[in-house]
Amino acid sequence: MNESTSACPVATNLPFCAMACIHAAVIDIGCAARPDIHHCQCENFSALSSVAGPCIVGACGPELALQARSVGVEICSVCEGVSA
Repeated sequence: MNESTSACPVATNLPFCAMACIHAAVIDIGCAARPDIHHCQCENFSALSSVAGPCIVGACGPELALQARSVGVEICSVCEGVSA
């Protein structure tokens, strides 16, 4: 996820507690091996959210989980040009 934060300044707003969950979900949805990993995450945001969401709630609590989702939508919109 460090590539994401360096390429997209908005990504620095993601709660740290969500990072491991997002990383695992990226692997689960098949985006990890793709050269367009960030674009893949955004095009598959619903699947990513479904896989990562419960993990993020458990790791971060509901308030930070909502923040993580909101930041994810913003990353896709601002940095990838994809509506999530």
